[in-house]
Amino acid sequence: MSEALVCPHCGTPEITYKKKAEQWECDDCETRFDAPSEARLRPQRIFLSYGHDDNTPLVLLLRERLEAAGHSIWVDQTHIRAGDDWRLAIKKGLLESDRVLSFLSKHSTRDPGVCLDEIGIALAHRHGAIATLLVEPVQQVKPPPSLSHIQYLDLSEWRHEREQGEPSWTAWVDAQAAILLDIIARNAGFAGEMDELQRLLTPHTQGGRLGTLVEREFVGRDWLF
Repeated sequence: MSEALVCPHCGTPEITYKKKAEQWECDDCETRFDAPSEARLRPQRIFLSYGHDDNTPLVLLLRERLEAAGHSIWVDQTHIRAGDDWRLAIKKGLLESDRVLSFLSKHSTRDPGVCLDEIGIALAHRHGAIATLLVEPVQQVKPPPSLSHIQYLDLSEWRHEREQGEPSWTAWVDAQAAILLDIIARNAGFAGEMDELQRLLTPHTQGGRLGTLVEREFVGRDWLF
């Protein structure tokens, strides 16, 4: 079951990805569709993890595009108020978000650093619902090994693109935002799938079952009890 996509035919969120067919299928009306872009994307709560450096203008521009697409964006500039415990506020924001977008730069990946803590929380509590965006050349950035399995979106040439002026710059930002929205759509069901796997794989103790049997005057081997 996906937490963000709904069937384009009947609107139900009860959809399943069929790996062999490489299609999504509606559990209710059995409609199949090839790509998440064909479905309607429900608004998500998205946490932006980024360093307070000269890449911030790009972060805020992409934030505008995501909000224009209907998503609710968590950024520290607007969600941490004077007097707040900023660590608790960040943790709360992460735990209440559907996914995390991590902007990777020299500053954001420094150790120790708040962004590394945010990535750790996202991997542990959001079940890996995290996408990475490279905003500086990869030779200069040292992404943590925990993110090595995630293919990043390379935005490291954004300064060069901005120097081209309008309308080229706006067109480039719009194009990257479209790619980002597609990434969010394609991975929309990941967190839900991991939650389901965790539920299915969680072992159950036998204490409750044995107690029920005893109450029903179960007759068995005394040593078992």
